[in-house]
Amino acid sequence: VSCSAQDNFTGEVKMRMSESEGRTFDISYLVKDNLIRFGTDMEGQKMGIIFNSEKNVMLMIMDEQKMYMEMPMDMVNKQMEMKENNTDSENKFTATGETKEIIGYACEKWLYEDEKNKAEVWLTKDIGKFKFFEGGLGGMQKAEGWQSSIEKSGSFPVLVINRDKSGNELNRLEVLSVEKKELDDILFKVPSGYQKFDMPKMN
Repeated sequence: VSCSAQDNFTGEVKMRMSESEGRTFDISYLVKDNLIRFGTDMEGQKMGIIFNSEKNVMLMIMDEQKMYMEMPMDMVNKQMEMKENNTDSENKFTATGETKEIIGYACEKWLYEDEKNKAEVWLTKDIGKFKFFEGGLGGMQKAEGWQSSIEKSGSFPVLVINRDKSGNELNRLEVLSVEKKELDDILFKVPSGYQKFDMPKMN
């Protein structure tokens, strides 16, 4: 999956992930040129994920530990492709043609379904392409099939409602606000003084 420029969109998108158990996570999504940064605060544990497509790296920033990990994007993409190739389920991601405006953006409704879950997805082309990453959104959950489908669509999810086969809501992702603004390059760099953490090599 490429991490390309976001169709000239520069700014911050604030989102919220809500789970059926009652937990919620607020997410800051920053975009500038070929740079993307996730920021999450999960029960007091702050974490950032930076994608730099120009340098072809993903950085995981662990603020509490003042550490960071660096991983080549080729490796991340390869892992995601392997998972997709190993899945036995038939994933269906289809447009319904239904449209409506959500927080000022024209959105189209898509439906996703696999052997376990089904999702209602509202996408817009006006913010650019959304980037998930290995491990699920913000590292908060297992990566779902609908995430890969959204990436491939080249659109941005304004609202995603994920349900089980019985129709019970599992979680939802919703955009709270979109602000176009200039961003300092320092937001996409490892803070000074942070120590690099190297993952042990595994077969």
